[in-house]
Amino acid sequence: KELYIGVDGGGSKTRFFLADADCVALKTVETPSTNKNSVGDKVAKQNLFAGFTQLMEHPLFDESALVAVCAGMAGVNQPSDKVLVTSWIRNFFRSNEEIEVYVHSDAIIGLAAGTNGVENGIVLISGTGMIGLGVKQHSEPVRAGGWGPLFGDIGSGYWIGTEIMKAVAQARDGIGSATILDDLVQKRIGEDTDLLRWAYQSGETNKNVDTTWKRFADLAPLVFEAYEQSDEVATEIINASAKGLFAVFSRVLHLLEPPDEEVVLVLVGGLLTHFESPLADKVKNLVQAEYPKVTVTLPNIAPEKAAALLAINSHNSNSQ
Repeated sequence: KELYIGVDGGGSKTRFFLADADCVALKTVETPSTNKNSVGDKVAKQNLFAGFTQLMEHPLFDESALVAVCAGMAGVNQPSDKVLVTSWIRNFFRSNEEIEVYVHSDAIIGLAAGTNGVENGIVLISGTGMIGLGVKQHSEPVRAGGWGPLFGDIGSGYWIGTEIMKAVAQARDGIGSATILDDLVQKRIGEDTDLLRWAYQSGETNKNVDTTWKRFADLAPLVFEAYEQSDEVATEIINASAKGLFAVFSRVLHLLEPPDEEVVLVLVGGLLTHFESPLADKVKNLVQAEYPKVTVTLPNIAPEKAAALLAINSHNSNSQ
């Protein structure tokens, strides 16, 4: 019986999916982050191996029956990253040298979650960060955005959180429009918490700049709450975010060779897939107004299952 493993190595946790050849789940497990940029190589490797070890506890597990492993990992952006993670996986399953190992960025797995495991289309992600990535089968991915918080990725959770804080500060100074966001932010951080202290102490307390970025990104859903109450400032932030995300999509579309206006666009990340997102609606409207042949969709399977399906599809295409 053929076995396949899919891994979704997101920023905060990692999910593993042991599947048969029909992608039926045999066992799923979860471990902490395997993003080596956040937790370091040693811890990332330990967490990856812990997940594999738990999968091996399934009574049907047989390493000689393991055909392929596909891992989509946050923090895997350069060819050297893929080489490193591939070597970890091969080392763990070293008793079976025939195993096929496919290592991708987590963006590719997000795409596959909306295309039933097919590595073909464009994915637009808006969570803590944002990125647009496009790929055609058997070609290298193309990308735009994804520079990180310090570069102001418009439409990312961090960017939206920062815009919220700027709007609140300007409203309090009387140089910007009054906004419901002021009350919403104060309730979120604590009625008695000083805004400046909260903003600047977050990094000092944690000694971890990623945590500071996440704290600002965690404010982003407040913009939807204010938008539902017809807040003009919130509407402006969402509109600017949608335009920024659309610009990234448009660039990725034109980087694909050849450009394909009948491509599938998968919207991924909490700000596009949760809250019946008005941001997703606005992005979709901008895309379909400019590129009516593009199909806009959301993920329809879990990313760890998408990774397993990608392992199966990659094996099958390589076997032809």
